[in-house]
Amino acid sequence: MKDRPTPPVLWTRGDGCSELAGLLGDATVRVVGDLADACVATRAELMVGRKLPGEFDLVNFAVPVDFAPTNVKAVAAAVGGGPHSALAAWVAGRLARTLGVPGVMASAYADAAGQGSALAIIERLAPEVPELEYRAVEAADMTALVRRLPDRALLVFGAPGGNWFQRLVFGPGARLRHRAPAGAVVVRQVPERVFQHMREPVYVGPWRQVGDTLLMHQEPALAVVEEGVLIGLVRRAALLDAGHAESVGSIMEEPLAVDRLEALSAADSLRFVYEEAPIPVVDQHHRMLGSLYPTAA
Repeated sequence: MKDRPTPPVLWTRGDGCSELAGLLGDATVRVVGDLADACVATRAELMVGRKLPGEFDLVNFAVPVDFAPTNVKAVAAAVGGGPHSALAAWVAGRLARTLGVPGVMASAYADAAGQGSALAIIERLAPEVPELEYRAVEAADMTALVRRLPDRALLVFGAPGGNWFQRLVFGPGARLRHRAPAGAVVVRQVPERVFQHMREPVYVGPWRQVGDTLLMHQEPALAVVEEGVLIGLVRRAALLDAGHAESVGSIMEEPLAVDRLEALSAADSLRFVYEEAPIPVVDQHHRMLGSLYPTAA
């Protein structure tokens, strides 16, 4: 959603984490305590940590490796067909801008047969990072790839996923900093989450009279909340059919909601229930935390 404020970049303890977060975000927040709670509280989209956090996948992640920003003379995103390339390109573009150095996006291929695929990847990502120079690079191994990148370039690439480039980087004897004294940034991209798009909750209490509710709300459906807990759903059609002195709770139906930690796509199945109305967002205790509007879901 275009009108959402830019969330801060979260960071955890570790060498280079605070420095990298500061270069990637307009604001940063150090995580103290539960990672999920911190993500929800700040609507975070990116976290910087000292290592990839196992099964934790609520936000995009970036890991600095031998990160030395004062040594960076260029930033290079190595992109491929994996799920993390768009984030790698964005991180490289952001770092190039904040550090004031040239940026390049390189799509590597092992032999001539793979050149077309490498070019297609560049063409797909180029509109998202117009500030980056683009290159399709034939590279038989890690050494060959790095030699073709700008001198003292910081490498940005996706977490291991099985393609040939990732095997070169993480395979036996591979060195992330080989001929790259400025270090590297490993990124992992995940699906967008509900909490990143939810807004202030829209609801009505069960004891509110129908007539007052009709005056104050125009939504085709409304969440009904009592003491912070989602207890029902009331449709405008039902409000129009009821007497103005009746309570909302007397005509409500069972509610459906989406959990704050679910992927944003989980809200798709509720669109037929709420039509153009905001979808309630709840936590594990069914407390209503926010509303998800049709433009986000």
